[in-house]
Amino acid sequence: MATFRLLERSTRLPDPLSEAFLEAKEALRECRALIETNSSYMKYDRVLGWGEYGIVTMWKVYNQRGNHERNVAVKYFLHENEKWQLRNEIKWMKEFHNLEHFAQLVQLDENVLPRQYYNNEKRTQTLMIMEVFPRCDLQELIYRINGAAALNPGAINKRMEYIPTRSLWRIFLCLTRAIIGLAYRPPPISRNGTYREVVRDNRRARSVVHFDLDPANVFIGKFDSDPANIFGLGFDEIVARHRYVPALKLGDFGFSAEWKDRADQLAKQLIGHRGKQPYYAPEQRCETRMQSNGAFGSHTNVWGIGLIMVNLMTKSHPTINASEVRNVILHDNTPYQINTWAPYLVEPSAKLAADNIANGDLARIPYNLRLAVALCMSDDAKERPSLDELLEIIQENIQRGDEAARRDRGAGEGARVAKPDDWYRTRLVNADDEDDELISKFARDYFLWSDPYKNDIYEAYWDAAEDAGDVEDAGDAQ
Repeated sequence: MATFRLLERSTRLPDPLSEAFLEAKEALRECRALIETNSSYMKYDRVLGWGEYGIVTMWKVYNQRGNHERNVAVKYFLHENEKWQLRNEIKWMKEFHNLEHFAQLVQLDENVLPRQYYNNEKRTQTLMIMEVFPRCDLQELIYRINGAAALNPGAINKRMEYIPTRSLWRIFLCLTRAIIGLAYRPPPISRNGTYREVVRDNRRARSVVHFDLDPANVFIGKFDSDPANIFGLGFDEIVARHRYVPALKLGDFGFSAEWKDRADQLAKQLIGHRGKQPYYAPEQRCETRMQSNGAFGSHTNVWGIGLIMVNLMTKSHPTINASEVRNVILHDNTPYQINTWAPYLVEPSAKLAADNIANGDLARIPYNLRLAVALCMSDDAKERPSLDELLEIIQENIQRGDEAARRDRGAGEGARVAKPDDWYRTRLVNADDEDDELISKFARDYFLWSDPYKNDIYEAYWDAAEDAGDVEDAGDAQ
């Protein structure tokens, strides 16, 4: 039986004397010095995040009249032996320019910051400047949902403690569009407007693998405000897709690579082991499979977004030890046997309820969504859905949920299914009963919050002096 670790914010106290923090602090100092020496129109605002490789900061950009024009995120890596990741990320983000479900680089006016200093994958000393995401990422979303259970008892406006099924399907669609974008280059005409990623029938899919798919690397973008800017789509389709869930944007391409079967054994091994071990696909866990032709490709990304969906459905991370065989009924009602790394998803609802996974919530998620995710996490790459198959399954289920909601609106107040008093805590048994009011509340609770940025427990220490006494004083002042 699988075990699950709840995804929640760390309760550890800041350690401003740790080697990791002091290195991040040095990265901040270098980043600020580089920008402030060469720009009079950018003002440092805050640290957005940091880790073993470097730091991400937010800057306010002003025009020559002194008016605030926009905010940007700036990524900077400290160590020379790790800067290849930043250059690799810049290279890939340039290729994904204007794709709807990808984080985008930002190009500033030359007088704001000369282009030689940023978004240049050929320079050893470079910054990456990209759009900033005030609504953070899917990991932060999960943290906030898990935190709602503790806050709700004393709150007047109680936040939802789960992601509605109709919202999950929409998130799944954004993730699928993103990995389609990895596989298929857009047509040249799309460079002039936002391009929605599609499977191009006349093109062969590329074996571009992200190698770092996890909730922290999927950013929460904006709701569509100007549908005319979406290349090749009409207003109705855009509203249907991003009305209740903003566009999600894939980022952090530092480990991304196009898999080449002709690469030598060592190169395959080094590339195949990229990423975080808890998120490894099956082909990353077996040296023999790693060396085979076609080892990595779109199917690896399909597995990756499947695991992200498990994180969102359970608000936890599962142990990933081995695959198991299960008998299932496919979406076309065909009996089938699958070998999946998420066998718990296709267990009967009664067993799921007895196992109490995600406090029993997983048992209430419709079988067709659980099955689609379990198929994505099949051990055999050939058993995973193709990109167009996955897209079709998701779109059909979004349409089904929307049609059920429209029927509910037209049924009249007395004919509607009454929601229980604790509907914000407990998922409705029948997903077809999720009306627009319910998924609108989820959107208000988590995509329109008043203080969207992450808490920085080190906020008081970034400008503090290096010695222990001054660091302690900074902590006392917090």
